[in-house]
Amino acid sequence: MKKQFEQVLNAIYLEKLGFGEFHEDPLKDDLEKFMLKLDFYRKNMKSNFTHDRNQTILQELDKLIQELTSANKHELKNKPDVGITPV
Repeated sequence: MKKQFEQVLNAIYLEKLGFGEFHEDPLKDDLEKFMLKLDFYRKNMKSNFTHDRNQTILQELDKLIQELTSANKHELKNKPDVGITPV
């Protein structure tokens, strides 16, 4: 996991949440201790983790896209016609 920033960040975050552990250079002993705590981590996840299948972020993105699209349409309507004159 060395030099894989996203993996390291995820592991640190999971450890802070009580869902797992982070070891930069995991040893056999670390893995064995982790395996002994699996039930603890499962219980923590069941009682402290919810997932809305990304609906919240998708709704916010849709809202932002709608706002930006509306703002862009408004700007285009208010721009003076410049360029080619119809023949």
